[in-house]
Amino acid sequence: MDVVTFDGTNVSNDLREKLKTDSYRILFMGRLIEENGVQDLLEAIRMMKNDDFKLYFAGNGNLEKLISGFIEKEKLHDKVSLLGVIRGSDKQFLIRNVDLSIRTSYHEVFPVAYLESVSVGVPVIATPVGDTEYMAERTDAITIVPVNDPESVASAIREHMRKGPLPEESVRKAQSFIDSISWEKQSLQTKDIFNSIMKVADHKN
Repeated sequence: MDVVTFDGTNVSNDLREKLKTDSYRILFMGRLIEENGVQDLLEAIRMMKNDDFKLYFAGNGNLEKLISGFIEKEKLHDKVSLLGVIRGSDKQFLIRNVDLSIRTSYHEVFPVAYLESVSVGVPVIATPVGDTEYMAERTDAITIVPVNDPESVASAIREHMRKGPLPEESVRKAQSFIDSISWEKQSLQTKDIFNSIMKVADHKN
């Protein structure tokens, strides 16, 4: 994961236009499936209909029609947008030009998408599944909300809307953590462990 290099020259004009808003910009990036808690997020958004925000769904999945139906039923065309699959420069531009990233998942492993957001100063709201709590502890940039709890999600979003961007200290801490788990650092640590084991083995022989 490259958290520094970004070339915005190839970003699509369509995406630039969609992100032009004075409202608080919220990003859900991932598969639009039940496992990622999409319906919980929609319920939270229903509770926030009168708040000033814009929610972007970046991804695809079997819940696209459900989201479209929700937008239609709740008359939220100006507050919720389906972007489809976003890749390359568009993805990096999107991550850097929202105010908050969110995913209310029921299952995760090691969600790199969260680190991509916090590394550029965008706070994250997420559920305590997989390695998310560990990442939250190490970065100070991820707010944990309970699984299947739309009310807590809505409350957390409003709190972030009040607080604004991540403090510089949190961004530096997140970037330091990301650097510590890079492939280069991990390979060197693995090499050191292997060499230590070999020294012990040679000593015993």
